[in-house]
Amino acid sequence: FLLSIIFCTSAWAADNGWYQVEVLVFAQTRPDTSEHLDSTLLPHYNNQAIHLASSNPELPANANAALQQAVTQGAWQLQPRNDKDPVAAMAARMSANGNYRTLFYGRWQQPLPANQSTLPIYIQGGRMLTTTLTPTTPQPMDAANTEATATGLPELQGTISLTRGSFL
Repeated sequence: FLLSIIFCTSAWAADNGWYQVEVLVFAQTRPDTSEHLDSTLLPHYNNQAIHLASSNPELPANANAALQQAVTQGAWQLQPRNDKDPVAAMAARMSANGNYRTLFYGRWQQPLPANQSTLPIYIQGGRMLTTTLTPTTPQPMDAANTEATATGLPELQGTISLTRGSFL
C-alpha cells in the first residue's frame, strides 16, 4: 500500500513556544504498484519516545522536569476529532471517497522550544496484522517448538520528530 502523511502545525501561543500539531497518515486502498514489502521485518522506533494519550501521555523514564510539567499543562494529550478542522475534514472526505483509509489521525498541543531537540512522538494505527516471525536467537537442539510464531502488530508503527529552528 502507499503511505502518505499530512502534517499541520500552528502556533498556539508564540510567546511560550507551544504548537497545535495535527497529523494524518493514510494509505491508498487500491495502490497501482507491484511493490511488495518483506512482511517478516519488524519496525524499529526510538524507545525513548512520548506515547500520546487522551488523558495521561506516557513519557520515557528519563524525562526531565520540563517535559513532566508540560504534561500537566496538557501536552501530548490527544484531542477529540473536530470535523470542522481542515485536516480532519480532509480525512473524512478521503475516507468517503473509498480510495484511501486513515491509519492514524491525531491532534495535540506541545511545547517546541527553538533550536532544541525534542523527544520523538510514537504513533500507531491501522489494522492489527498477524505476521509470522522466525526466532532470531539460536534455539537449543531439544527445543520443543522451533516453528515460527505469530504476533499481532499495528499496520502503522513509528515515530515523528519535530524540530523548530527558523522554520518548523
